[in-house]
This record gives sequence, C-alpha cells and structure tokens, in this order.
Amino acid sequence: MGSSASKSIIEQSGSGSYYAARIGTAIKTKDKKSLIEILACRSNAEKEEIKTAYEGLFKKELEKDLDNSFLGDIKKLLLSLVTVIRDESCTTDEKYINEDARTLYDFQTKGTDMDKCITIMTQKNFHHLQKVFQIYMKYSQMESVDKKVKGDLKESFLMLGQCIDNTELNFATSMDQTDG
Repeated sequence: MGSSASKSIIEQSGSGSYYAARIGTAIKTKDKKSLIEILACRSNAEKEEIKTAYEGLFKKELEKDLDNSFLGDIKKLLLSLVTVIRDESCTTDEKYINEDARTLYDFQTKGTDMDKCITIMTQKNFHHLQKVFQIYMKYSQMESVDKKVKGDLKESFLMLGQCIDNTELNFATSMDQTDG
C-alpha cells in the first residue's frame, strides 16, 4: 500500500465519523469497554466532533442513546465521559492530588462517593490523574478494586484508569492538539 493511501486510512480512522460509527456499534451491542476506550482519552474538541458526527449518522443525540441504552453507575460514567468538559491543561494542583487519591481508594474499599469518583475521572486533566494514580497505588497496591467494586463498574474504572495512565497515548493526544 502506498504512503498516500496509508495516510488517508490513518486520517479517516481518526475522524469523528469513524468513532461515531464505532460508538453506534458499541451502544447496539452494549460494549462498554469499547465506549470507554473511545471516550476516555479524547479531547473535548474530539468529543464534540464525535457527537456531531454521531447525530449526522444516526439522526439521534449520543447522550440520549447512552441514556436509553444503559442503567445505573455505568450510565452515569458514560454520560459524564460524553458531556463533561475535562480540564485539558498540563497543570496539577498538588493540594488535591492526595485528596483525590483518597476519594478513589475510599470508594473502592468502602463503596462510597461514586459521584465524586466519576467527577475526578472525567473532569481532572491527565497529568493530575497520573499523579493521583501514583498516590492511589501507595494506598491500595491494587487489591482494593476487588473489595467493593464489582462487575461492569469495576472493569470500567480499571479501563478508564489504564487509558488515563497510558503515557504514550497522552503524548499522542497532546501532539495531535498542537497540530490543530
């Protein structure tokens, strides 16, 4: 395959329409993992592009489809990933790193503060969250996720954490933002 053809495929795969189509399939098949993979690490501008493309492809709003297709905490998480505006700065607020790590740890060991956890995971910038996860690891050594959080929600938070903590992906995202 020639380099121009390869470049065209890569450009198409990064478009809002491509992700909107993948999201449509994931909603239809209830594939929460794919939804989180697609939405968790997208910039605010990319999420807006995806929402616009989704509405164009399916003649429905993405938020309404998610709202109608999922229940409970997973629905809250997915809707937050789509609607919340994430801080995209590179700054961290040292004052809140330990507090956020403790909130995540308490949620996973005691089952408390679900809404706070969703807020932390969907609003805070990736640099802040990477530091939060470093502190969280000191608290938990990763055993606590199995204590109170079960099933789809457990899998969703683990996936979201992996996505956010993926330095290479964050680097690619920041490089992509500087190109625009």
